[in-house]
Amino acid sequence: MMLKVSVDAILGMGTDRPSSLERIMMDTTVQQKAIAYPTGGWLYLKALLLLVRHAKRFGIDFRQNHTRFAKATSVRVGRYVRQFRRMRRELKKLRDPSSL
Repeated sequence: MMLKVSVDAILGMGTDRPSSLERIMMDTTVQQKAIAYPTGGWLYLKALLLLVRHAKRFGIDFRQNHTRFAKATSVRVGRYVRQFRRMRRELKKLRDPSSL
């Protein structure tokens, strides 16, 4: 699929002749992506801070925006790297601060 799209794009732009595309070599090496999984505490913190920033921009006032709480909880998550139960408890607080 990707090969056909690439060849069609090359021919459509006129950058190459069809005779030069009789033999095609492709590099199929795969590089790791910088994927951030939603289990990291810093991602919850980032999402909360973005949400608060957008709410301020649109004039929405929160009774509590939990930014100080979220920063402190994110720091604790980082400290509890090997203490999984404590880390999960802090992540749970960070994920849903309204449940406190």
